[in-house]
Amino acid sequence: DMANSLIKDDPDKIECVKLWKRIRKWLDENYPENVLISEWSRPNQSLKAGFHIDMLIHNNNCCLTSLFRHEHFAHKMGDRMFGESYFRKEALGNYDDFLSEYLPFYNDTKDIGYMSFITGSHDIKRWSVGRDDEDIKIAYAFIMTMPGVPINYYGDEIGMKYLNITSKEGGRDRTGSRTPMQWSSGKNCGFSDSDTPYLPTDDAPNAPNVENQLTEENSILNFVKKLTKIRHENRALWADGEYRTIQSDYPLVFERTYQNEKVRIILNASNADKEYIDNELKNVIFSYKTTVVDGKIKLSGRSCIIYNV
Repeated sequence: DMANSLIKDDPDKIECVKLWKRIRKWLDENYPENVLISEWSRPNQSLKAGFHIDMLIHNNNCCLTSLFRHEHFAHKMGDRMFGESYFRKEALGNYDDFLSEYLPFYNDTKDIGYMSFITGSHDIKRWSVGRDDEDIKIAYAFIMTMPGVPINYYGDEIGMKYLNITSKEGGRDRTGSRTPMQWSSGKNCGFSDSDTPYLPTDDAPNAPNVENQLTEENSILNFVKKLTKIRHENRALWADGEYRTIQSDYPLVFERTYQNEKVRIILNASNADKEYIDNELKNVIFSYKTTVVDGKIKLSGRSCIIYNV
């Protein structure tokens, strides 16, 4: 947590990097099976300092905010309006904003450690704000097929809502992202039998919960479970598979490779139907609301396809 702030008056993080190198050396000598994960969001510093993984968080870099957090309702700094996120059905975002910072980070650090895309955290409003279930699915399809190590904030995998509730012990507007995990439709969403829980749970009749989503074929939870399985089964989709952007518009097209295995991913985050022609398509690994005929891929609004080439 705030790994880059341990030493003051160190604007270039030179002394902070030295400190973490010492900690990494001690860790390797005493607990070599452990992993260091930083909340730093500057992998060109953190990974060279000895962290195995750096989380890309909600600061001003394009790696996360331009994808999921550009809107003022999702992440606010004074009266500043950030713009539009790429992963929303309105299709007003710009993936090149993301690439402008991600690719230099990626090329500089891909051989020494991993960047991590997070779905959310206790410090920001849930990414379900301004998004419906279909938006969230395509966002998951992205982070589960990108390089690095995806990190899921509890409840995002069922589309838990951000609750507008009273601040608790300094939580301010972050409090609504810290409510208990929703396991069932029972009391306190199955989290606790208490009559006075520390924080309330969602009392909406259709509040998402694990129990219901496990039985719904097209739920966010089952969608994420399928993507997790696919990621495990395809070596090119692992953390260190190579990444290449093919098309940065809507739909987004990119490629992951490892040795002779090559996987292509197409994500249509927009609400409009799209087409993409690919005569290199060999076999489809995963398809959601798409059809393929003679190399022509038809993508419905908020759809995706993963295939070998």
